[in-house]
Amino acid sequence: MEQQPPNLVTVRTFRDLPAAMVAKTVLEAAEIPCFLADANTIRIDWLLSNAIGGIKLRVRQEVAAEANAILNQEIPETSEPDEGESN
Repeated sequence: MEQQPPNLVTVRTFRDLPAAMVAKTVLEAAEIPCFLADANTIRIDWLLSNAIGGIKLRVRQEVAAEANAILNQEIPETSEPDEGESN
């Protein structure tokens, strides 16, 4: 029996590798399998990013809604320590 490849969808595209890596790490921390398509090409020559549509963060279609929900969450504000507090 021939095994079919999973149905993959792109949930985000990025121009630069650092932003793509952060999003990938966020999904991996939530135990959502994902990968970056075209990351190596753009790593070698970042000028190609616009020409090939950027770095694509791809997940299985079944978890795309969950992945989008996680990526759409706001980043919490970090609080500055009071003057009297020590680190």
